[in-house]
Amino acid sequence: MAEADEKQLDTSGNWDCGKATKQKRRLPEWMKNVVLDKDHTDSKKKRRDQQKTTLVSDLPVLKFTGNIVYCYQKDDCSFMCEDIMTTSSTADYSCVLGFDIEWPVTYTVGKEEKTALLQLCTSHNKCYLFHLSCMPGFPGGLKKLLETESIKKVGVGIQGDVRKLLRDFDVNMKGGMDLSSLANQNTRSAEIWSLDNLCKYVLDVLDVLPDSV
Repeated sequence: MAEADEKQLDTSGNWDCGKATKQKRRLPEWMKNVVLDKDHTDSKKKRRDQQKTTLVSDLPVLKFTGNIVYCYQKDDCSFMCEDIMTTSSTADYSCVLGFDIEWPVTYTVGKEEKTALLQLCTSHNKCYLFHLSCMPGFPGGLKKLLETESIKKVGVGIQGDVRKLLRDFDVNMKGGMDLSSLANQNTRSAEIWSLDNLCKYVLDVLDVLPDSV
C-alpha cells in the first residue's frame, strides 16, 4: 500500500492530517467469507448478494429499552444540556455521547433543508431528542455542549454532520469521533462501515429501523 497523506482522528477526538502508516490489511471475519468473482460480469451484484446472505442471519435485533426524552422547547433544551455538562464534570469517567442529526429529504438539486432533529444518547438508559425545527433559534446550552471538546460525541459518518451544523447554525462542534474510522484502525481494514454493519460485527446484533421510519 503506497504511503499517502490522509485525514485521521487523533486520540483527543480532533481531526488532524498525518502520514498514513504502512500496515497489512486485516478484514473482519464476515468479510473474508465473501468471494468476489472478478471474471463474472455480475460480480458486483454477486458480492452484494453474498454479503447480504452472510450478514443477515439469526442475530437478535437491537432494541433500545431506556428512556427517550423528547424536547421541542429552546429553554428546556438548554437546561437539559447544562445538566449533562454538570454531570460530566463531576463524573470520574470520560463523558461520551452517542450523536446523530436528521433533516428532511429534498429532491431539488442544490437545495438542502436545515437540521430538524438532534439526538444525544448519554447512556444505554437515556436518549435525548431535540426537535430543533420547532425552536426559535439554536439553544445556547446545546451549542456550548457541542463545542466542549472534553465531551466526546461519537457516530458513523460524523464529519458530514459536523460540517452541516456549522453551515446551518454556525455551531463549531468539537470532540467528534467517527466510529467507522475507529473500527478500521482496530481491524486494519478500509471498510466503509454503516451503523448496521458495526452492530453486527461488534455487538452481534441487527440494527433494523421500523418500517414506519
